[in-house]
Amino acid sequence: MRKVFIAVLIITLIFSDACKSVKESNIENAKKIAVSKVYLKGMEYLLNGNYSSARDYFEVIIDNATNTEYFPYAKLAYADALFFDLSKGPIEAMPEYQSFIVYFPKHPETPYAQFMVAMCYFIQINGPDRDQTYVDQSIVEFEKLKEKYPDSEYAKMADKYIEYCRYIKAQHEYLVGIFYYKVKGYKASASRLGGLIKNFDPKYYNQEKAYYYYARSLMYETKFDEAARYFRKILKEFPNTIYRDSIKEQLDYIESGRAQKELMERKKKLEEKIRKEMEKRIKKIKGKKKKEKTEDK
Repeated sequence: MRKVFIAVLIITLIFSDACKSVKESNIENAKKIAVSKVYLKGMEYLLNGNYSSARDYFEVIIDNATNTEYFPYAKLAYADALFFDLSKGPIEAMPEYQSFIVYFPKHPETPYAQFMVAMCYFIQINGPDRDQTYVDQSIVEFEKLKEKYPDSEYAKMADKYIEYCRYIKAQHEYLVGIFYYKVKGYKASASRLGGLIKNFDPKYYNQEKAYYYYARSLMYETKFDEAARYFRKILKEFPNTIYRDSIKEQLDYIESGRAQKELMERKKKLEEKIRKEMEKRIKKIKGKKKKEKTEDK
């Protein structure tokens, strides 16, 4: 086991030295040529997918040619060389794009940098059944792009990404609402599905099913009038609904007055039960006090 460990360590050190020598070689070569050629060489590496070497060349400009016209472009390209590198990715690239925006707020490429900040969040979206933090942040950054750079070509591209994010967000609310209904969390289900219906375009979710389970959740929450309103909406908007028989049964239950009557009966029984429990408790306390007085005598 020790021999294996030593062998792995030696290979790691050799690989590390090799990488270091490549980087040093790139830097030395870059220092010998004009800034414009350094930038073009870096772009050549970037376009060919050699992101590490591309970063080496862009770093030379960033560290040594801050007063040249190539500096902002090298800074932005360096961020790209992180973003597209699978070993680095959006987490390391994002601060570089944000830094570009801070240092060059009016540069022609700033809208692109803002677009890429949004993309750093967007490509990390996993799906409607996962945490929605990246979805929310994507929408924020794409909206910022539209607000700050409305005339840019990237602002025009933002809408399709925002629409996809809203679709994912709506699907998330839909799935969570149905989940809560299935585990009998009717209050939470009504809250989620009600918010979905109110805040999202119906094209993003199964409207028929959302209406039905929202109405069912309202029934369990004893909000009969609101439930009936959505049951009627389903019959009107989806005349061939698979829930027709169930809806007619529920509407008859509400409109006949049985739902309200049974609710009042349940409340009355509950109140009676509570009253009896209180009477038992009071009787027990009185009996205890009477016993204590007898013992004192």
